[in-house]
Amino acid sequence: MLDNIDWSKVNLIEDEEEYLRQTGQVRQDCTDCGRVNGKKRRSIDEEVDIQKKEEGRIVNGSIVPAHKYPWATIHRNGGSLCGSSLISRDKVLTAAHCVSRNNVTTRLVTLVLGCQQRSRTQTCLTRTVTQNNIFPHPEYNINRQIDNDIAVLRLVPPLTSCTSRINTICLPPANYVSDGQNGTVAGWGVTDARGRGGASDQLRETTMPIAPQSQCQQLNGRMFNETQKICTLANVTQSTDCSGDSGSCLFVPIGGRMTCVGAVSYGPFPCARYSVYARVSHFISWIMGI
Repeated sequence: MLDNIDWSKVNLIEDEEEYLRQTGQVRQDCTDCGRVNGKKRRSIDEEVDIQKKEEGRIVNGSIVPAHKYPWATIHRNGGSLCGSSLISRDKVLTAAHCVSRNNVTTRLVTLVLGCQQRSRTQTCLTRTVTQNNIFPHPEYNINRQIDNDIAVLRLVPPLTSCTSRINTICLPPANYVSDGQNGTVAGWGVTDARGRGGASDQLRETTMPIAPQSQCQQLNGRMFNETQKICTLANVTQSTDCSGDSGSCLFVPIGGRMTCVGAVSYGPFPCARYSVYARVSHFISWIMGI
């Protein structure tokens, strides 16, 4: 979707050492993945109660406290916007449809790391990723069913370290099954189910139940490949991800660390009933091989 936000107040820095100097951030280990900053993570009941009171939303979601999810990355492709997530010092995970159209890979992507509110004065790290380091899955949408909707962006050179504002999310074990859990998505997508009003200025989140595969199949029909896709249902506040959130991680806690189990792929319009994601655990070998 088009990015309608004015970035003029954001100080975007390409040099990592200069970014650390200006922000005063302390170096951290990038392998210490899935750590949430700030207050203890709320339960699903607490999330729903807060979302009922919030006017701001992903679609009916809530504003994320500054740098709570340090893996959340803004992915800009020309004037369009997607979500993405830092998974290692040299890799960012997103959706293939964010970087590939008609089997042609995007020539250039700009990543913004460590940002929260795009219209506010702040300093953020930026990286440019060129076509030779953009890897949509080689079988993305090969059968016109939006299969294999996953991509990796490789950072060259890699980050030298992470910080409390920029850090990684964990990846799940191969073939991990997340059905029945509550998953969270954070993104800068539209705040209206019909796309009115454009992208969100601030990072927003929502928590939704991950549906059984049989229910996803009923909702999505023959397009739903249960081997490589999962889906969530809109929660009681009709909150879900939407346009502009594509590529963002759906994450759950595994062993006390937030783990990316899905990458936002598609859903019905208006955004309200359910959302479909690439099942990250199905693609672990491919991701690690890049």
